[in-house]
Amino acid sequence: MALSRSKPDILEAIGSKRVEFDPEIDPSRVDQVSVDLTLGRRFTTFKKPPEYITSVKLDPSIWGSEDLWEH
Repeated sequence: MALSRSKPDILEAIGSKRVEFDPEIDPSRVDQVSVDLTLGRRFTTFKKPPEYITSVKLDPSIWGSEDLWEH
């Protein structure tokens, strides 16, 4: 896929579903070479690990483990 280079290219990529946003964005948020995104008010971070853990190996299953996240 070629990189989008202008507003019409970005809008075409969104219209053809080659680029998707969830939730969908209003086309007015597409500028000449960018898309204006708004972040929500809720962020997720890792809880502080226990002192006895000196390093954490990130296994893909970690993202679904609710007990590791603070909201």
